[in-house]
Amino acid sequence: MAYNQFQKLRDNIAAIRIALDYRDRITPIPEDRAALQAYSGFGGLKAVVFPAGEKQGWIDRNACQNDLKLYPSMMELHELLKDRLSETDYKTAVQSIRDSILTAYYTPAILPQILYQVLKEQDIQPKHPYKPSSGAGIFITELIKAFPETEQVTAVEKDCRIRTILSWQPAIS
Repeated sequence: MAYNQFQKLRDNIAAIRIALDYRDRITPIPEDRAALQAYSGFGGLKAVVFPAGEKQGWIDRNACQNDLKLYPSMMELHELLKDRLSETDYKTAVQSIRDSILTAYYTPAILPQILYQVLKEQDIQPKHPYKPSSGAGIFITELIKAFPETEQVTAVEKDCRIRTILSWQPAIS
Protein backbone atom coordinates (compact mmCIF):
# COMPACT_ATOMS: atom_id res chain seq x y z
CA MET A 1 0.00 0.00 0.00
CA ALA A 2 1.38 3.43 -0.97
CA TYR A 3 2.06 6.16 1.57
CA ASN A 4 -1.08 8.31 1.74
CA GLN A 5 -0.03 11.79 2.90
CA PHE A 6 -3.58 12.99 3.46
CA GLN A 7 -4.55 9.99 5.59
CA LYS A 8 -1.31 10.11 7.60
CA LEU A 9 -1.87 13.80 8.31
CA ARG A 10 -5.48 13.11 9.36
CA ASP A 11 -4.31 10.27 11.63
CA ASN A 12 -1.63 12.48 13.17
CA ILE A 13 -4.09 15.32 13.83
CA ALA A 14 -6.52 12.90 15.47
CA ALA A 15 -3.76 11.48 17.67
CA ILE A 16 -2.51 14.92 18.70
CA ARG A 17 -6.07 16.02 19.51
CA ILE A 18 -6.61 12.95 21.70
CA ALA A 19 -3.25 13.33 23.42
CA LEU A 20 -4.06 16.96 24.22
CA ASP A 21 -7.56 16.00 25.42
CA TYR A 22 -6.13 13.45 27.83
CA ARG A 23 -3.24 15.55 29.16
CA ASP A 24 -4.90 15.91 32.55
CA ARG A 25 -7.28 12.96 32.50
CA ILE A 26 -7.47 9.24 33.01
CA THR A 27 -6.28 6.61 30.56
CA PRO A 28 -7.80 6.89 27.06
CA ILE A 29 -10.65 4.61 26.01
CA PRO A 30 -9.73 1.78 23.59
CA GLU A 31 -10.93 3.67 20.49
CA ASP A 32 -8.76 6.64 21.42
CA ARG A 33 -5.80 4.39 22.17
CA ALA A 34 -6.13 2.90 18.66
CA ALA A 35 -6.13 6.41 17.17
CA LEU A 36 -3.02 7.27 19.19
CA GLN A 37 -1.29 4.19 17.81
CA ALA A 38 -2.07 5.36 14.25
CA TYR A 39 0.24 8.35 14.77
CA SER A 40 3.18 8.05 12.37
CA GLY A 41 4.98 11.37 12.61
CA PHE A 42 5.56 14.00 9.95
CA GLY A 43 8.62 12.59 8.19
CA GLY A 44 6.77 12.07 4.90
CA LEU A 45 4.80 15.31 5.03
CA LYS A 46 6.95 18.12 3.68
CA ALA A 47 3.94 20.47 3.70
CA VAL A 48 4.73 21.09 7.37
CA VAL A 49 7.47 23.52 6.29
CA PHE A 50 4.82 25.99 5.13
CA PRO A 51 3.53 28.47 7.71
CA ALA A 52 0.03 28.96 9.05
CA GLY A 53 -1.76 31.63 7.07
CA GLU A 54 -3.32 32.25 3.71
CA LYS A 55 -3.09 29.68 0.94
CA GLN A 56 -1.55 32.33 -1.30
CA GLY A 57 1.44 32.38 1.04
CA TRP A 58 2.01 28.73 0.28
CA ILE A 59 1.68 29.36 -3.45
CA ASP A 60 4.17 32.24 -3.19
CA ARG A 61 6.59 29.80 -1.51
CA ASN A 62 6.24 27.37 -4.45
CA ALA A 63 4.05 24.76 -2.79
CA CYS A 64 3.29 21.95 -5.22
CA GLN A 65 -0.22 20.66 -5.90
CA ASN A 66 0.23 17.76 -3.47
CA ASP A 67 1.18 20.23 -0.72
CA LEU A 68 -1.81 22.43 -1.52
CA LYS A 69 -4.14 19.44 -1.15
CA LEU A 70 -2.95 19.24 2.47
CA TYR A 71 -3.49 22.96 3.14
CA PRO A 72 -6.91 22.65 4.89
CA SER A 73 -5.67 19.87 7.17
CA MET A 74 -2.45 21.74 7.92
CA MET A 75 -4.47 24.81 8.93
CA GLU A 76 -6.59 22.54 11.14
CA LEU A 77 -3.40 21.29 12.81
CA HIS A 78 -2.19 24.85 13.41
CA GLU A 79 -5.57 25.86 14.87
CA LEU A 80 -5.62 22.81 17.14
CA LEU A 81 -2.17 23.61 18.47
CA LYS A 82 -2.94 27.33 18.85
CA ASP A 83 -6.18 26.59 20.71
CA ARG A 84 -4.68 24.05 23.10
CA LEU A 85 -1.17 25.35 23.75
CA SER A 86 0.36 28.54 25.05
CA GLU A 87 2.01 30.74 22.43
CA THR A 88 5.46 29.52 23.49
CA ASP A 89 4.40 25.86 23.44
CA TYR A 90 2.69 26.38 20.07
CA LYS A 91 5.90 27.77 18.55
CA THR A 92 7.91 24.93 20.09
CA ALA A 93 5.48 22.31 18.76
CA VAL A 94 5.46 23.77 15.24
CA GLN A 95 9.25 23.97 15.16
CA SER A 96 9.46 20.40 16.45
CA ILE A 97 7.13 19.23 13.67
CA ARG A 98 9.21 21.06 11.06
CA ASP A 99 12.46 19.69 12.45
CA SER A 100 11.05 16.17 12.41
CA ILE A 101 10.85 16.00 8.62
CA LEU A 102 14.63 15.71 8.69
CA THR A 103 14.95 13.35 11.65
CA ALA A 104 11.76 11.27 11.89
CA TYR A 105 11.65 7.90 10.20
CA TYR A 106 8.76 5.55 9.62
CA THR A 107 9.44 2.06 10.93
CA PRO A 108 7.16 -0.66 9.59
CA ALA A 109 6.01 -3.18 12.19
CA ILE A 110 7.82 -6.01 10.42
CA LEU A 111 11.24 -4.72 11.57
CA PRO A 112 10.66 -5.01 15.31
CA GLN A 113 8.69 -8.22 14.74
CA ILE A 114 11.74 -9.83 13.14
CA LEU A 115 14.03 -8.52 15.87
CA TYR A 116 11.82 -9.92 18.62
CA GLN A 117 11.45 -13.23 16.81
CA VAL A 118 15.25 -13.56 16.81
CA LEU A 119 15.39 -12.68 20.52
CA LYS A 120 12.84 -15.42 21.22
CA GLU A 121 14.82 -17.91 19.17
CA GLN A 122 17.87 -17.04 21.28
CA ASP A 123 15.78 -17.43 24.45
CA ILE A 124 16.26 -13.78 25.41
CA GLN A 125 13.33 -12.41 27.44
CA PRO A 126 13.54 -8.64 28.04
CA LYS A 127 11.90 -7.64 31.33
CA HIS A 128 12.88 -3.96 31.73
CA PRO A 129 14.02 -2.70 28.31
CA TYR A 130 15.21 0.83 27.64
CA LYS A 131 14.17 2.41 24.33
CA PRO A 132 15.89 5.67 23.35
CA SER A 133 14.47 7.69 20.46
CA SER A 134 11.18 5.88 20.92
CA GLY A 135 9.24 7.69 18.23
CA ALA A 136 5.57 6.76 18.13
CA GLY A 137 6.33 3.46 19.86
CA ILE A 138 6.23 0.73 17.21
CA PHE A 139 9.20 -1.07 18.79
CA ILE A 140 7.45 -0.89 22.16
CA THR A 141 4.05 -1.98 20.84
CA GLU A 142 5.60 -4.98 19.11
CA LEU A 143 7.73 -5.76 22.18
CA ILE A 144 4.61 -6.02 24.36
CA LYS A 145 2.97 -8.27 21.76
CA ALA A 146 6.02 -10.53 21.51
CA PHE A 147 6.86 -10.50 25.22
CA PRO A 148 3.67 -9.90 27.23
CA GLU A 149 5.60 -10.70 30.41
CA THR A 150 7.64 -7.49 29.98
CA GLU A 151 7.34 -5.68 33.28
CA GLN A 152 8.23 -2.11 32.33
CA VAL A 153 9.62 -0.23 29.36
CA THR A 154 11.59 2.96 29.86
CA ALA A 155 11.12 5.07 26.75
CA VAL A 156 12.92 8.30 25.94
CA GLU A 157 11.72 10.71 23.26
CA LYS A 158 12.93 14.30 22.85
CA ASP A 159 10.06 15.39 20.59
CA CYS A 160 7.36 16.86 22.84
CA ARG A 161 4.45 15.92 20.55
CA ILE A 162 5.51 12.33 20.19
CA ARG A 163 6.36 12.08 23.88
CA THR A 164 2.77 13.06 24.76
CA ILE A 165 1.35 10.44 22.39
CA LEU A 166 3.86 7.82 23.51
CA SER A 167 2.99 8.36 27.17
CA TRP A 168 -0.39 6.69 26.64
CA GLN A 169 1.18 3.41 25.50
CA PRO A 170 0.81 0.59 28.04
CA ALA A 171 3.83 -0.41 30.17
CA ILE A 172 5.83 2.72 29.42
CA SER A 173 7.44 4.96 32.00
